[in-house]
Amino acid sequence: MGIENLIIKSATSEDIEGICIFEKQARITEPDVLGWELDEVSYKEKLHSAKLEELKNTKIIIAKQDDIVIGRCDISIMLSLVDFEKMGYVEWIYTLIDYRGKGIGKKLLNGAENYFKSEGVSKFFLFTASNEQAQEFYHGNNDLTFSNKEVAEKEIS
Repeated sequence: MGIENLIIKSATSEDIEGICIFEKQARITEPDVLGWELDEVSYKEKLHSAKLEELKNTKIIIAKQDDIVIGRCDISIMLSLVDFEKMGYVEWIYTLIDYRGKGIGKKLLNGAENYFKSEGVSKFFLFTASNEQAQEFYHGNNDLTFSNKEVAEKEIS
């Protein structure tokens, strides 16, 4: 298990090309999971204009092997104005199919947790994907606890 030469890090502008290659590969191998089309030119522009290095409360944590992005975890930090506690949110985590089952997802979550700790966050949450493989990943992670809370959503137009 595990993988050699694995680097877990916050993405920078130098990683944007690799992130785009990763996104294209993910859509080729799992079109049913990642069904939305990627406009690569627009996506690159948005990532560059976001100035990844300067973002404080939002990060893309990437897993790289031999300079190839093979996984990513998008995270955010929110501040409650009720109790002034910071809460971490794992928006998305994804590992390319050929690299699954090697501990990369867990390492990405650990990278997210380390960033959260460095920013004074003591708890994070995530919404699990409903597909079977994702459920096995989340429920196989003994560091996570689960609750049954409803989520209400509304599209804002």
